[in-house]
Amino acid sequence: MREQIIGAFPERPIQGCLETFDSPEMCLLEDKETQQVNPYPPNDPALNAQKYVSVFNPSQKEISLLKVDGCMMSSTDARRCDALLFDDKTISFAEMKLDASKTSQRKKQLVDAIKQLEITIALFDGKFSEKEMDYIGFEKEALVFHGVQESPRLTAGRQVDKDRFLEKYKTNLEFVHNQKDKYGNYKNEWVKIF
Repeated sequence: MREQIIGAFPERPIQGCLETFDSPEMCLLEDKETQQVNPYPPNDPALNAQKYVSVFNPSQKEISLLKVDGCMMSSTDARRCDALLFDDKTISFAEMKLDASKTSQRKKQLVDAIKQLEITIALFDGKFSEKEMDYIGFEKEALVFHGVQESPRLTAGRQVDKDRFLEKYKTNLEFVHNQKDKYGNYKNEWVKIF
C-alpha cells in the first residue's frame, strides 16, 4: 500500500509524513498547533492528561501511519481526515474528534468528521483511479474517534452515513468511543486493534 500511495500522490511529501511501527502498542496524539497526528509509545509523558488513540498490534506486524492533516496536506488544503493507518490487509482512514464536551459540539464534530473522511476517501479513490490503481486485497474502513461519553446510538442518520460509505466508497464507517477503566469511569483513551 505504501508504494501505491506514493505513486498516487507524486506531488505530495509522502515520505516525510509516513512512519512505520511494529510494536504491540502505539498511541496517537494530535498536536494542536500543527494538526499532525504523532505516534508515542505507551506511558510516554507526552500522553499525561491528554486524549489519545491506542493502536494495539498483538501480532507485532508492520503498521504504517500516514499523517494526512498538517503534513501530507497543508493547512491551506480543504479539510481532510487526520491520518491513515494501514497494514498488509486493512487501510483505515481516521479522524479524531476527542475534545467535545457538550452534546451540540459532539453532533457538529460527528458531522464534520464524516465530511472530512468522505473528502479524503474521494481524493484517494480519484487518485488511485487516475493512476489505474486499486485497493484489491485491502479492506477499507473509515474510523471516527469521538468524544461521546457512552456508546453512541446508531441513529437513522448515522446508519444512512454507514450505508452511503459502504455503497459509494466500498468502505466500512465505524464510530469509536472512549474506553472505561475497571471502575466504569471513562478514560482519555480510544482503541483500534489491528
